Amino acid sequence: NVSARTVELRTPLHVAVINRHYNIVVLLLQYRADVYAKCNRRHKATYYAASGNNGKLYRLLMSSENDLHARWKK
Repeated sequence: NVSARTVELRTPLHVAVINRHYNIVVLLLQYRADVYAKCNRRHKATYYAASGNNGKLYRLLMSSENDLHARWKK
């Protein structure tokens, strides 16, 4: 379930990013994981990619956010 939550309200996407599992992040995004979901600290997965100094994951997540934003504007 891509929308499941931990006690800290982290989604599988948060957990995959925190653990630097790039392929799992790609898979979760293909299954429409919510890139805007926030944990109990009000952080999106993008925050954890940036704070973990993982540029590859950060760019992937930002690209996904931008794609969604562009679709909403249509």
